[in-house]
This record gives sequence, structure tokens and C-alpha cells, in this order.
Amino acid sequence: VKEEWEIVLIVSYRRYFEWIVSSYNQVTKVKKSVDTFSKWPNLQETQYPRELPPFTDWYKDLHSPPNMRKVCKGCFYQWLESWGSQYHPTEWVIRSFREYYGNSVSIKLFDTQQEGDLFSNFVCQNVPNAEFFCQKLVQDIKSKTNTTKKKAQNLSQNLDYDALTVAAYRAGFIKKGLTRNEVRTAFEKKFPYLKKIVVNPKYVCPNSDELREILQLSVKYEESIRNTEGGATLAPDTEDTHHSDFNDYVE
Repeated sequence: VKEEWEIVLIVSYRRYFEWIVSSYNQVTKVKKSVDTFSKWPNLQETQYPRELPPFTDWYKDLHSPPNMRKVCKGCFYQWLESWGSQYHPTEWVIRSFREYYGNSVSIKLFDTQQEGDLFSNFVCQNVPNAEFFCQKLVQDIKSKTNTTKKKAQNLSQNLDYDALTVAAYRAGFIKKGLTRNEVRTAFEKKFPYLKKIVVNPKYVCPNSDELREILQLSVKYEESIRNTEGGATLAPDTEDTHHSDFNDYVE
């Protein structure tokens, strides 16, 4: 294929502090049919029951080998276990592709956090000979809204009901004989407001030291990304803006 086609690998970039939360959501939100979501923790046939842990617990053991995890022995990391922490995952992918393919392919970096619509940005910046399609996409967006464009947000499935279910079970509030699915469904009916984007309960958030560590890593990774292949295409930015965006995201 490489001999007959000009291959371009497009690798997306997202700031670490947003990416890590999105990855946590992705790998912990399993199918409802599996034991993690359908059986009580002590009824799962495994040494370390899979749970839906708070982000803080999950993050602490992110780069620990399975047999050395101290906080989250039952946490699920999937492909993240193969990613080394010395680079942002995007840079890690670029380096891996370049090492494997050499100079036989081109690599482009796509900034998912730039202003504007994600899909139209991708088409206009990366799809060859798509000028007409790009123009139509931009016109369609302008005709639908005159509001200020915001950076794309990654919405995700709400697992608050299951977290409440397991917490109530561990506290001894659940009668014997009730299944995890039954209790979770009862919570959904009793507290429908949890389905809203803005929710009422207080969450277990990283402490100030943990937040500082995540921000420092995010800034460090982005500085490295800007100096790697394709990094010059990222939107101009400063460390102050990075800090400001981080604070807005956390709030």
C-alpha cells in the first residue's frame, strides 16, 4: 500500500487534563451486561472486583503495575497500561508510528481544542480536495448560530446512580435479595435530576496537590508536543492560558 498511495496519519491532540478525564470515563464505563455493572463487588468471581472507582483513586494507580497497585486494585485501565508517562499519549503515538514506518508516511497533528466546530475543522484542515464541502460546512454552521463558538466538550454517560448504589450496598443499606440493577433503577426513578448535566451531589475531587500535578503534567506535555513533529500547527498559546483553561475546566 505504501508504494502505491501517499499515506498521511492524522493524530489528534487534546490537552492532558481533559484527555485523562475522558480516558477515565471511556475505560470505566463498561457494558451493563458484564459483572462490573451487574453484580455486587463481593459476588464478582475475581480476586480484585472491578468497580467504577472515583477518578482520584483511579488516577493514583494509573502507571502502577497491576501487582503493585495500592489504592485501586480493581481498577480497569485497558490500553492505558501500555502507555508510558514520559510523553503525552499523542506524542507517544507519533513516536511509535515514526519508529515503525520510518519516513515512508506523513504525520499530521490535529488540534481538537481549537475554536470552531470539530468536524468542519477536521474536514477543512485535513481532507484533500474538499474545499467545496468545507465551505458548505462553514456556511451551514454560520446559518444555524450567531453565538460565540466554544471549544468542544466531551459529554459522557452518567454513572452517578451506580456509584450511589455500590456506596449504599457497602454501607449495609440494601436489603438482601435485591440486585444491583434493581437498586440502580430505583435510584434513577427516585432522583431523576442526576441525569442533568449540572448535578447536585458533591463529588470526590482531586485535592490541591493532585490538581497541581495534573496541571503541571499538562503544561509539560504540551511544551513537548509543540516541539515534536507537527507541533507547530497547534494554535498559539501561553502557559497562563493553559492555567486559565484548566481552572475553568475544573470548576
